[in-house]
Amino acid sequence: MITAPIPRLPRPAPGDRDRPALQLIEDPRRRVRRGLLAICGTVLVFVLLFGNVVFHNMLVSGQRRLDGISAEVQERRAEQARLRLLVAQLESPERIVSRAERQGMQVPEKTTWVKPPADEPVSSER
Repeated sequence: MITAPIPRLPRPAPGDRDRPALQLIEDPRRRVRRGLLAICGTVLVFVLLFGNVVFHNMLVSGQRRLDGISAEVQERRAEQARLRLLVAQLESPERIVSRAERQGMQVPEKTTWVKPPADEPVSSER
């Protein structure tokens, strides 16, 4: 196996020590690209956060509206139950009889039913 010799860097001459050490200089266009990328990333994060806030605001307002509708439904159901009880009380036979007696009505001793003559046809038209 043949290996190539490793090149060695020349040692600096004794008079070259006064020079400053070499540094890599970054391409200015690369620095601008990084800055723009950082700004765009930051703006994107804030836009996404704002969108999240708007979405949650819509959810909360919709839930508040649903809660209001649900409370109104409960109120209407309670009112309906109260009105059904009132109708049942007003339709009770005992109440009707007592109101009729207070107005002077009396129970007849004999009830007479009226029948139409058999030879005449019965018609609901007038």
